[in-house]
Amino acid sequence: MWVVINDPQAHDGTAVFVNVSTVREKSDTTCLLRCGDHPFIKHDSYVRFRSAKKALVEELDALIKARRLRPNQPADAALVVRIRAAASAALEFPGDLLPLL
Repeated sequence: MWVVINDPQAHDGTAVFVNVSTVREKSDTTCLLRCGDHPFIKHDSYVRFRSAKKALVEELDALIKARRLRPNQPADAALVVRIRAAASAALEFPGDLLPLL
């Protein structure tokens, strides 16, 4: 699962998104997610800040239209705020993406 964690409209249409992955032995524990944090999450997971990416919303829309991305239920605002705050503090979050938060 990937989650957009910024307001693309405030950044010329650029979205910053992060991956949510299953917790493993050496996972980054900066932002842990549990079952119930989002309907997609069925077990302990973490936000993989080192794989954060950016793309224009138009590019993401084109991938959705081409069925290369599949939207899921949006994350609630409180979860996005929590992930964004953790991104600001995470050592593995790419520094060049910080100004887009």
